[in-house]
Amino acid sequence: MASGTGSTSIRPGNWLLVGYWLIVELGVVPGAMGPGCCSQPIVGSRHALKGDYLETGLVFPMKHPLFGVMFQEESNCHFQNIHLCKEFFGEGFFKTTFWIVWSTTFGFQPCHSVAEFRRCLHRFYNDFDELKHCSILDRTRFNHHESIVVPITHVLQHEGVGFRFHTKVTDIVTDPTYDHRHVSTIRYIENGPEKIIEVGQNDIVIVSLGSVMSGSTRILRRWNQWAQKTTSTRTGYYGWNWRQKMPNSEFGNAYNFCMRMSESRLESFTVTLRNPTFFNRFIDLTDDEPYTGALVTLKDSNWLFSLSIPHQPLFPNQPEHVQVF
Repeated sequence: MASGTGSTSIRPGNWLLVGYWLIVELGVVPGAMGPGCCSQPIVGSRHALKGDYLETGLVFPMKHPLFGVMFQEESNCHFQNIHLCKEFFGEGFFKTTFWIVWSTTFGFQPCHSVAEFRRCLHRFYNDFDELKHCSILDRTRFNHHESIVVPITHVLQHEGVGFRFHTKVTDIVTDPTYDHRHVSTIRYIENGPEKIIEVGQNDIVIVSLGSVMSGSTRILRRWNQWAQKTTSTRTGYYGWNWRQKMPNSEFGNAYNFCMRMSESRLESFTVTLRNPTFFNRFIDLTDDEPYTGALVTLKDSNWLFSLSIPHQPLFPNQPEHVQVF
């Protein structure tokens, strides 16, 4: 995908790897690879402290179960009996710098499974001290939609891939001959009555576990008025119906997420500014330029509030006097 280019500009529709290469390798984003410029501030109630990644806050009683998780096989019966991190680690573990950095970087909560936590440890534990550097994080020039979704969509369309929007999958029929591991039929509704797609033996079916935007709610604040727009909850959860009926337990338990909404949902926000005051104060507080640092975590916040300050502009046609984070 990284076709050659004779310009260092990053335009909408450019290849994803070209954009990443221009940012990280050529340093189009100033200071992206500068030494020490990407530390994650852990902001307390009165002042900002640079997160000391060597001082994780882990004492030996906490390290023992942590390393136990890393070196045991996932199929170990111990994981079968203890599914939640909060049941495996002591309460003090979730107050350490290690957990604050880990949970805010990768979105973990104490209610998440030990098995999932173990997989993430295997992937990133050796790089823990490097999480403060942009070199370990894949950065894109614009937002993910412009830099990832749009270029990949263009490539797939060029290759003849068909996209069907406003289409609802009502059921996925599996073949009992193969212990319900193979999909035989896909039932869906598209502009009218239900239709079916017969799946051949050489076909590959990739099924999403569920859209993160399913049943989402958007709240817009303009001036002093709140306006709430909800993507229809009934249609938003249509996908869970057939997922709950999957006969093979290896596909997971979708109903578990429906019954634990407070633990499975995610809140995020986007702020649009029309003057540089916030960004200037952010630089003074953290000693980091926007776009060079990792997340900024307000550890004393009841929500464990984190800020992501991206490179500007975040959108291709964003005016110069506007900042978005």
